[in-house]
Amino acid sequence: MGALPSLPAGVAAFGQRVTRELGRVDILVNNAGCNIRKPVTEFTWEDWSTVVDTNLRGTFFVTRALIPGMLEQRYGGSTRATPGSGGR
Repeated sequence: MGALPSLPAGVAAFGQRVTRELGRVDILVNNAGCNIRKPVTEFTWEDWSTVVDTNLRGTFFVTRALIPGMLEQRYGGSTRATPGSGGR
């Protein structure tokens, strides 16, 4: 199994700042998300990249930044709240 990718500088700095200011993280709620409301046949590459970068990469990188501290303290958890896409 290969090594995990390194964190983008902004996310790594975020993880360090959270740990420094709060001392420890027990629960991570990944709640950022986006949904572009138009038919998939009208999606541009930029639209799709925005959705993937926010909903998938953002969740992965923030989790990757904070989970090591939870493992070190032998306590903590993570959950993902997805953006609503129904109701229209």
